[in-house]
Amino acid sequence: MHTVLKTGKHASIIEHIDSKNKIYEIQAAPYFDESGNMLGVIESFRDITKRLEVENSLIEQERKIYDLTHYDNLTGLPNRSVLLDRVNQAIYHALIKNTHLALISLTLDRFKKINETLGHHVGDCLLQEVAQRLNTLVPQGQTVAKDSGSQFFILLEEVPQQEDVVDLADVVLKGIKQSFHANGHELIPSCSLGIAFYPEQAENSTELLARADVAMRTSKDDMGGGAVTVYDPKYGEIAPQSLRMEADLKHAIENDKLHIHYQPQFNLENDVLVGFEALVRWNHPAEGPVSPGEFIPLAEETGLIHSLGRWVLRQVCQQIHSWEQAGISVVPVAVNVSSLQMKKNNFVHILEECLNEFQITAQLIELEITESAVMDRLEKSMELLSAIRGLGVKLAIDDFGTGYSSLSYLKSFPFSKLKIDRSFVMDLENDENDAAIITAIISMAKSLGLKTIAEGVETELQKQFLIKHGCDEVQGFLMSRPLPVEAIETNYLSSK
Repeated sequence: MHTVLKTGKHASIIEHIDSKNKIYEIQAAPYFDESGNMLGVIESFRDITKRLEVENSLIEQERKIYDLTHYDNLTGLPNRSVLLDRVNQAIYHALIKNTHLALISLTLDRFKKINETLGHHVGDCLLQEVAQRLNTLVPQGQTVAKDSGSQFFILLEEVPQQEDVVDLADVVLKGIKQSFHANGHELIPSCSLGIAFYPEQAENSTELLARADVAMRTSKDDMGGGAVTVYDPKYGEIAPQSLRMEADLKHAIENDKLHIHYQPQFNLENDVLVGFEALVRWNHPAEGPVSPGEFIPLAEETGLIHSLGRWVLRQVCQQIHSWEQAGISVVPVAVNVSSLQMKKNNFVHILEECLNEFQITAQLIELEITESAVMDRLEKSMELLSAIRGLGVKLAIDDFGTGYSSLSYLKSFPFSKLKIDRSFVMDLENDENDAAIITAIISMAKSLGLKTIAEGVETELQKQFLIKHGCDEVQGFLMSRPLPVEAIETNYLSSK
């Protein structure tokens, strides 16, 4: 009150009353008459104990999810997700500073045989030992990361000479080869290393990782392991998409040679159909069915993703219109959106254009956007997502848990649904970490008022786990594979 009387401005404090174990927010504000004279002070207070408990719980859940999804549980090292982010940042800084960087790919030789003959517990001990040795051998400030299996990566920034990297790789090779005891067994580990340099041998993070891997495979397969290899084009490439495939994809988009399959989504509580996810398919005239895992990255790399994304959106809107015209009850359809589409200034215009052209209700469209796409440009993303919600279109976070989750953006952005990535679902019966991640994600989503949907559900045990922990919706091969329109209409849609 003293502060308000002195300054004429609002003031507040937080008080913790130990005797009641309560926390109160006390606010005081000046009260003026019509002439601007202060007549007094209005004071109010509210119990914020529960609110702070929920916020602290959310923060703790977020921390657990971050740790579980960004660090290898066995070794404590950053995982591939963190590595990719750091490689991209390192390339950006190298470009600005005109410096060089190197990526070393390392895999343990005969690791599978160790697991099979001595047991996985010995293999796990070996991986932990290797992680500790790498942390000791690699200069402080550089990145050591753990990928799947027995593969590790070392990212070296501001590399002075390539020879220095080769020398360090030799030191690592010898350091790993020192004897190691585990469960009464003496092991002498061996490893194969491959090195790739930026910008000499790669233009981006994808090429850098691929070429470090090619060099590592050369050490392991061609040289018998226990070797260091620097990438050379003569070792071959992880083949880039050919110009012919790019031309064929462009032709397919322009001439309606692609088609859409729809995967049903169900309410977990009663198995009622609640939506579909639209998935684009390409049956190449010569190559046969081409995996989306192949042609979607090609579309992004070549810039065709914008015309492809527009084609998919129009097809879905047109299909919904056809169903409504035929008197068929329609459920919302989810459409995946690439981060590159979001960066295009006319994306909202294209979306609005499709809705108007086919005169469909905006709420029948749900856009699935990856969290990494949102985090890429926070301010721009907020504007874009607000504009999309302004049209009435629903928004879902796709592949949640695989990027850099942030409680602040989850609270601020207009999402209504959170999609749990299939990578956590597929092994939750055998992997306690995946089960813990899913449980934490569902709990966080409920606290924030978001629905959850799990993808990639293939077994009854997975479904029962999700039901038990309060997941709202589900899709996966257990219920239905993605199906063409005719099968969807026959099996799942009916007239009003």
